[in-house]
Amino acid sequence: MHAGWYASLLVLLTATVAVGLYEEQAGENDWHSEFVGQAINTQVSDKDRLIVSTSSNVLASLSLDTGKIAWRQIFDESDQLQSFTVLSKPAAVISLSSSGSLLRAWRADDGALLWEKYLKAISQNAVTALSSLAEAAFGSGEGIAVLTDGSIEVYSGLKGSLSWQAHPKSAWSAASNPLVTGSNGGNDHAVAFAGLTSSGAVEVLKLSVGTGEVVSQASYSAPRSIKLDSSVVLRAGLVAAISSDGQQLCSAKLEGSSSGSLKCHAWADISPATAGAEGGSLLPLKSSSSIAYRLSTGVLIANVADGSIQHATFVRGATSVSNELSSAAGKSLAAAGTSASGSVQIHSVSLDSAQINQQITVKATSLLTKDSTPVQISNLFLAAGSAGSPFGGTRSPSKHVVGLTAADGTMLLTRGEEVVWKREEALAGVSAALFVDLPADAQSGERVDAGHQKTGVMDHIQSQLLSLKGQLNVIKPEEKLQLARLKASLSDRLTPTRDTNGFRKLLVLLSCSGKMFGLHSGDGHVMWSLTYPQSQAPQHIFPWRSSHDIQHAPELIALHSSDSASSYSIVDAHTGQELSSAALSFPVSQVLELPQLLHDDVAEQHVYLLISSQGASQQAKLLPDTTQSKQFLLSLSTDVFFWQEDKAAGALTGFRVDKQSLKITQLWSSMYSAPGVEVLELAARSSAEHVYSQAKILGNKSLKIKYLNPSTVFIATGPPEGLLTEDLEPSSIAITVQIVDTVTGAPVHRQVHKGCRGPVHAQFVENWVAYHYFDVTNHRWEMSVLELYNKAQGNVTISDMVFGKTSSSMSSYEPVPVEVLRQSYFFDSGVKTMGVSTTMHGISNKFLLVGTLSDQVFMLDKRMLDPRRPKGPPSAEDQLEQLIPYQQNLVMSPLLYATHSKQVAQLSGIATSPANLESTSLMLAYGLDLFFARIQPNQAFDSLQDDFPYAFLVLITLMLTGAVLVFKRLDDKSNTQRKWL
Repeated sequence: MHAGWYASLLVLLTATVAVGLYEEQAGENDWHSEFVGQAINTQVSDKDRLIVSTSSNVLASLSLDTGKIAWRQIFDESDQLQSFTVLSKPAAVISLSSSGSLLRAWRADDGALLWEKYLKAISQNAVTALSSLAEAAFGSGEGIAVLTDGSIEVYSGLKGSLSWQAHPKSAWSAASNPLVTGSNGGNDHAVAFAGLTSSGAVEVLKLSVGTGEVVSQASYSAPRSIKLDSSVVLRAGLVAAISSDGQQLCSAKLEGSSSGSLKCHAWADISPATAGAEGGSLLPLKSSSSIAYRLSTGVLIANVADGSIQHATFVRGATSVSNELSSAAGKSLAAAGTSASGSVQIHSVSLDSAQINQQITVKATSLLTKDSTPVQISNLFLAAGSAGSPFGGTRSPSKHVVGLTAADGTMLLTRGEEVVWKREEALAGVSAALFVDLPADAQSGERVDAGHQKTGVMDHIQSQLLSLKGQLNVIKPEEKLQLARLKASLSDRLTPTRDTNGFRKLLVLLSCSGKMFGLHSGDGHVMWSLTYPQSQAPQHIFPWRSSHDIQHAPELIALHSSDSASSYSIVDAHTGQELSSAALSFPVSQVLELPQLLHDDVAEQHVYLLISSQGASQQAKLLPDTTQSKQFLLSLSTDVFFWQEDKAAGALTGFRVDKQSLKITQLWSSMYSAPGVEVLELAARSSAEHVYSQAKILGNKSLKIKYLNPSTVFIATGPPEGLLTEDLEPSSIAITVQIVDTVTGAPVHRQVHKGCRGPVHAQFVENWVAYHYFDVTNHRWEMSVLELYNKAQGNVTISDMVFGKTSSSMSSYEPVPVEVLRQSYFFDSGVKTMGVSTTMHGISNKFLLVGTLSDQVFMLDKRMLDPRRPKGPPSAEDQLEQLIPYQQNLVMSPLLYATHSKQVAQLSGIATSPANLESTSLMLAYGLDLFFARIQPNQAFDSLQDDFPYAFLVLITLMLTGAVLVFKRLDDKSNTQRKWL
């Protein structure tokens, strides 16, 4: 009977958390950047598009003109992309994935799925490396030849229908990666395949395109002293392979069905310019008459005709070759490498004569690591220029249209010496993020916002007038466009200096490849980047030093750790310049930041303890290792305590670091895993969080003291995630959650959720923990919350807190009784990751930022998780606390998605930072994409909106002032008339 009343009260109490935007407001305080990832293979289509497959399991089409994403298809983790090819008739992109068992055709224009074919099931021990794709011209249009698990199938590219299937008796070795190379140039009616057999011989199989019948089959063996590598290639009547030591090229002329022997030649015998070169690997080159091999000092390109190598040229310093392109001047390709100065060297190579036509240097970009080591170019592609060829039919360098991808994730397109566009695909794999203040404004106060036109007073007035017309709904469409342009030109969001409100920040991001970026929070453009060598790629970044002088840049520390040693470097956060670096003699397993900052005369210094990972001989190192830091450590009231997880054993171990000697002592160890049970989630409080109040005020004016022990950790255990629910015993399906004091190892709280299992995601904030899991019994996701309070304080009043009659200090060795309030709710989505909003002083309500399975970020108000939500009619005290009536479902309002309608593909993390205004928190969600937004848990209670209608306010003020004057005049006149009567 109270259902309607409950619903009305719920709407009223939650109305203040509605943070929806009008359509025109989207994008004003947020931005979304899409990426594709580190390119593995590229191919240019007939539609002026670049088709690329990436290490992020993405197949994408990029515009050659702008570099923007035309479309992309993101494959699931269980559906790994193996290879792709581009067809002209029909205009489609064909992909092969799922270990060679799933064949798809995507429309080249928009990426729409044309057809999908499931190939035969691949057994667990199948040779999945056999999965490869080749193009075969037959009938009307083009077809696709697929080799997977020893079976050869040819499909129509138009409808995906199976033309024929063959099961040759070839015994290709599982360890040798047999290779599909495509149709044999000597016979347009056959498809040729080559692979390495278990005996070490190269077997060549030629099949009829029309029927799949075997036309010929031959075997070629190398000399006994030479073992071949698994990479085998067919070109124009020639079969070739590299020796396993990479020192020789072995080849033979194809002679129908007759077998033969491979002749092996050292690289110097093929081209004297390769003398001294070591190693050798086959480069992917879609050409009917050329072969390319990468050596230690360059690339060897060989022209093949009549079953033998006719010409060969060596491009010194090159690391990659492009696709073949035909023009009136003949067939050509490009080879490129990075010079010692970091510039890109591009060579034009004629395939008809195997000669280098010309060389250009692209100086507009620098591909160097911090140690001035050239970054290797991993992929190269060639596109037709304005005159129908990449070289415009001439040797003018200005006509080159060459694209490349580098090992650091850089992707760019060049035309001659000019860089047309550039993409930083390393940002598709962000592993850590920091928010840093931008440089202070110049003393002159002059605006230094590059890219903005100068604006004047009239522009501001015109913008306000147009805004007023928009609010009165009398604005014209062309005036809307003009207003948008004015807002963009008048906005200071891209100014490269800090602002008073702290909205403009420098986002320092660390990629999984070890490249560090500085991004402007206004629109995400890259302000600087720093590339580390792969052997020194850092895994962590931390704040290091902040000067008291705001004109000086803050400093960061980047830490790299390997199995045997570690190193760190200090980086200028404003420029990305490395200031210093040092090596450590031991691997670092954990970094502990001391709870306070070291204040000296000029800066605030962060002090860290680096914990080694050398088993029983663990050691700690103070960083910075100075006398002042040691004295600061000794001034702390207690020793330093920390804990470590042994994932293999499922155990947690607590340690203590002696302040004097830095000796590490093990204090306790507990096993949390058992047969059929493993640790699913660990969550600890952030050392940087701001706690505004140590107590919670209840409706009856009494207080509950929060249990704010910084040494607590949340642990969730349950059935392993890799097991199916059907394979588990019903009695074993349960999640056990514990809160443990890591100083003593003693449990603070323990709770069991029967009939539930992982995955578990948790967030530990102040005195509460929110965690998400799956309820097997109800087949629904659930969200639970635990709130911890100090029960030893008893009933405390506000006056007790004011006059210091309570104490917030506590000791793990003298534990206090803890009161735990708990509640569970149904949640409508699975979770990938979690975060929490942070504000300057921690006064504003908290938003639990939930990264959903749909790759969006949902803002869940902490009040919705309050375990004290009344299940009956709210009392007067409940209403004073604004407690929301309990409902078993947590409603996911569309207005509470921080990402709005956008998706952050492959969402993996959420980072937050406070602005200078208490109302505002800054959020960055990262994965394959990046999304930045300003969120306000309690609305903008301490500031005006950026588009506040000042003109409308002035108009209303003038109207009211005029009305007051008019009515005063009328009142005076009326009074005068009464006096004369």
